[in-house]
Amino acid sequence: MNLNRTMTNKKSYYTFIFFCILSINTFGQKLIPYQFSNDLSIDFPQEFSIADTLGQKVIQSALGDDLILVMQPTDKINDYLEDQSELLKFYESFLKGMVDKSKGKLIKKELVTINGFHFFKSSFSTKITGTENIWTNYVLLLNQIPYSFLLISPSENGENTAFFEKKIINSIKIKNNLTAQNQFNTNQEDSQAYKIGKLIGSLCFYGLIGAMIVFFIVKDRKKKMD
Repeated sequence: MNLNRTMTNKKSYYTFIFFCILSINTFGQKLIPYQFSNDLSIDFPQEFSIADTLGQKVIQSALGDDLILVMQPTDKINDYLEDQSELLKFYESFLKGMVDKSKGKLIKKELVTINGFHFFKSSFSTKITGTENIWTNYVLLLNQIPYSFLLISPSENGENTAFFEKKIINSIKIKNNLTAQNQFNTNQEDSQAYKIGKLIGSLCFYGLIGAMIVFFIVKDRKKKMD
């Protein structure tokens, strides 16, 4: 049974990569509103692709030579998060999972508040695609679902980074009846934040890696053709 599950996961992974190859393209920077989930919407480039695989929902689009992705796991997580300090533990552990799996080097991290909600902003460098890139990531835990908003770029503070933060991150709209209290979970039977956060961060990395590798392979080929 474990063998069948492994084969199914591999098939889903290769299907995801093939999907990414077909859907990668460049676009103008016109943004349109997109309802990403029942709880959250975001302004996103009008030419984008959607995938539901590897236990993750992913939308992606090119921003010039860079890549933007938004993702969420299809299942809720069961972390015990009593207050902001527990939420921070989850975010820290989530980041560690991504940095460790990408063999990256942390540049900076901070807890930021956007429209009354606690996001965890981080950036780190990695050569996972063969060339060094900077990952700028905003993570939001809401109603037991971690959303990851990611820009992958060769430059940390380039024009696209400013566009990503000012036009895309700042466009995030959360359902009116939700508050910062919806970022916590006081079910005593659930796991502690630091135990699950790293696992979820690692799984998110695997969900991102297919799109990321294919995108930069295609970009390198285009450069060689020019």
